[in-house]
Amino acid sequence: MIRRRLLIFFTSLSLLLCMAVVVLWVRSYLVSDTMYLHSSFREYSLGTSRGRVVLALYHIGKDGQPDTPLQWMYDGHRPPMAPPEHDLTIWNRLGFLVVTAQTQVGYMGGMRETLMTAPCWSVAAVLAVLPAWWFARRGRWRRERRRRLGLCPECGYDLRATRDRCPECGTIAA
Repeated sequence: MIRRRLLIFFTSLSLLLCMAVVVLWVRSYLVSDTMYLHSSFREYSLGTSRGRVVLALYHIGKDGQPDTPLQWMYDGHRPPMAPPEHDLTIWNRLGFLVVTAQTQVGYMGGMRETLMTAPCWSVAAVLAVLPAWWFARRGRWRRERRRRLGLCPECGYDLRATRDRCPECGTIAA
């Protein structure tokens, strides 16, 4: 019973996230939405822009200075960024990209930047796998449960009086 509830919970969560990605996918052609989690030496951002999900990680070398606590920030008013132009491999043509850069930032030490992009359709497809599997299996689970309880697997009519054929829909009981 707990496994079934966990499956339903994760399926519902996956479906909800899939729908959110689809909405953000359409919205990404109008507005670039980005959520930032940043401190004085680190920044993590997750956003959408022109049909892509963009994850950026920035880290500046500390040199012994104390770091400030992480804070959230949202930016949704910038126009959509142009997708970065890089060598066009098959993965880049599909919209996948990973770029890592290391630069020197003067007295602060080095800065490491990692940028990862994936097309929104791929994120939505991955999130849709569990709900699609669940909906495909749902009918089979229902028929198995009805058969176990002595009900017609098709319509759910009680078959205790007539074991061989359902009087309601005519299905032959197995």
